[in-house]
Amino acid sequence: MARTIFVCLAALLCVGAALGGHPVYTCGGEPNNNPIIEANPQFIKSVKNGKLYHAGQGDETISVVHVYGSFYDMGYAQGQLLKDEVNY
Repeated sequence: MARTIFVCLAALLCVGAALGGHPVYTCGGEPNNNPIIEANPQFIKSVKNGKLYHAGQGDETISVVHVYGSFYDMGYAQGQLLKDEVNY
């Protein structure tokens, strides 16, 4: 068992070295150069199974939703919390 794991790890190292040390997976996208929001999120409102916070200022404000419970409960709480922000 230990020998099998060692052989697999050795094979992965060889593949990594052959690729120039780059990871096998790549997304092909551009790096995210957006600034990091460092301010603490501000509490906005709470419903059963969820809370809504806003982080950032002005046009760079994002909504942070914390939901919990069953899948149905989380979806219902998200809808209640974001109903004023969703554009149809």
